[in-house]
Parts: sequence; C-alpha cells; structure tokens
Amino acid sequence: MIAWQLFRHSVSLVFRNFSQALRIYLLPLLILGALTVLFMWSDLSFLMQLNTDFVDGDLVPGFSAGFLGKLGLLVLIGVVVMMWLAVAWHRFVLLEEKPDKLLPRFNGAQIWAYFKAAVLLWLVGVVLSVGFMLIIALFAALISGGTAAMVLMIAIVVVVCLAAAVLMLRIAITLPAAAIGQPLSLRQAMAGTRNAGGTLLLLVILIGVVSAVLQIPAEWFLATGSMTAYVAYSVVLQFLSTIVGVSILTTLYGYYIEERRLG
Repeated sequence: MIAWQLFRHSVSLVFRNFSQALRIYLLPLLILGALTVLFMWSDLSFLMQLNTDFVDGDLVPGFSAGFLGKLGLLVLIGVVVMMWLAVAWHRFVLLEEKPDKLLPRFNGAQIWAYFKAAVLLWLVGVVLSVGFMLIIALFAALISGGTAAMVLMIAIVVVVCLAAAVLMLRIAITLPAAAIGQPLSLRQAMAGTRNAGGTLLLLVILIGVVSAVLQIPAEWFLATGSMTAYVAYSVVLQFLSTIVGVSILTTLYGYYIEERRLG
C-alpha cells in the first residue's frame, strides 16, 4: 500500500537521520523556549491567573498593550524559527544540505519563498473552510431531525473534512518546492498529484489513527495526575510530530514531483 510506504518512509527519514534532526531542530527550539520564558517571566502571575479564570469559567478583564506586544513578537519569532527549521529539513533530505556546526543554515530567500507559499496555502484553507461550512449548513437545513439525520450529518462532515485534508495535502507540496528553490504553482502541484487522491486519503486516515493512538499515553498521564510524565511525553511527542509532519511533505514532493523511489 503506497500510503503506508509514504508514511513509513517519512518516519524512517527522521529516525535514520536522528542526529541531523537534532542538529537542525534542538538548539533553535531550546533558544526559542528560553526566549519565551524570558519574555513572559514578568507576566507569569498574570498567566497563572488567566489559567485560573478560564478553569473557573470567569471572564478575563483584558490584556495590557505590553503583554500583547510581547506575545505578538514571540509569535513572529516563532513563525520565522519554525519556517527556518522546516526549510533546513527539506533541504537536508532533498539536497543533502547538512547543518553547520551549531545551527542550520539560514537560507533567507528560501524562507521568504516558504512564507509566501504558506500564506497562499492559508488563504486557500480559509476559502475551503468557508465553502465547506456553507455546504454543511445547507445539508443541515435540508435534513430533518432524528437519529438517522444525525448520523447522515456526521457522515457528511467527515467526508467534507477528509476531502479538504486531501486537497490541502496535494497543494502543500508547494512548501518543500519553495524550500529548495524550485517553486511550484498550485496548478502544478495539483497536476503532479492528479492520480494520488485515493492514496492521500488513506494517508490522511493513517496519520489520524496514529496520532490518536499516540495521544492515549498523554491522556492517561493526565488522568492519573502524573504531570511530569505528561509534560515530558507531550514535549517529545510534539517534537517528533513536527519533524515527521515536515518529512511527510518532503516525501510527497520527492515521490510525486521528483519521482524518487521509496527506500
């Protein structure tokens, strides 16, 4: 099954090159985490109160301009860092461009191209979301009440969400293309994956199932009050999920556009 081979290859890319993955991702993410703590330390009491208010169901009175400014700057830095690392991983896998001694190479032009491709994908996602919500609302208005109607409505929502996920995955290969300096238009991305609908549907389902299974230990740690284990597991899982997610896009680009074999 091609979907399983694509997923397995993406995961194996990470673990076969785990030392390179650490060299690309670990230090920049640690620096980003340190910056987050540094920026937000003075607002720690406010953040703790914010969490308490949400848990209690109370309304939060408001955010200070200083807090919002720091939060906005952190988000901007975080976006740049994540795109920098994604570009570095794409380029390592597709071009065998290894990171420097301490940090991955900062390819400014490719990061900017990656940002533009990501914004375009976001806009497509917004348009799709609005369109699909209208479709769901239309069906909801046409379907009468009852258990059968509810089941049908759920089925429609699932089908619509899966269709959207497959479409977004098809055009998301514009991201690794931008990272290596070989930009693809949305039309070219769709043409390159024109016969991949069924495979990508299975891949989306596979990703969803694996994600759900991997989330079970986190829920168990949380339910048993093992907060240290919960935090440690969640951090490691998020770290690996991020790299595997980027690897999936890299694998799709290599397989469908560059016609590479799945080793």
